Amino acid sequence: MGKDARIHKQRVTSHKYKFVVENDSFLRLIQVVLDPAASQERFDAFAHFCKHDTPDFLGWCENIRAQAQNLYPTEVHLVDTQEQMITHASGATVIVVEELTIGAEELAAAGSTLRFVQKYGLRPATLMSLPVPRLASRCSRSAGARIFQPPNKR
Repeated sequence: MGKDARIHKQRVTSHKYKFVVENDSFLRLIQVVLDPAASQERFDAFAHFCKHDTPDFLGWCENIRAQAQNLYPTEVHLVDTQEQMITHASGATVIVVEELTIGAEELAAAGSTLRFVQKYGLRPATLMSLPVPRLASRCSRSAGARIFQPPNKR
């Protein structure tokens, strides 16, 4: 893997935010990019998966972190079930789901710290239409999609 074999972790004394993310093969990229506690094994797996389009995966991650410096570092909790989401939701700033649902119980569990809910995929029926303030005024679907594009695809 060349220079991506370097250790990607940095010493972090505190996280700026807490994200709760559904444990999906693509959504795990959020953890790899934003959470310095992500395992080296997971980082290496993504670097291998992306090596044809993004040969310098570590450099790409560092570029994304620089662009999203207000979000890095973030504590990312990957969850597999509704119960795990509710358990980890307390104090969450962002929740990202694909198949799991977000409703009144999940919003109540997150409390007043929740600023943004992102639905990944094409099944909008699993996301209730509820007023959730944005994490930042600049946040939008297109910004989220853009931030995770390889640099040569922008």
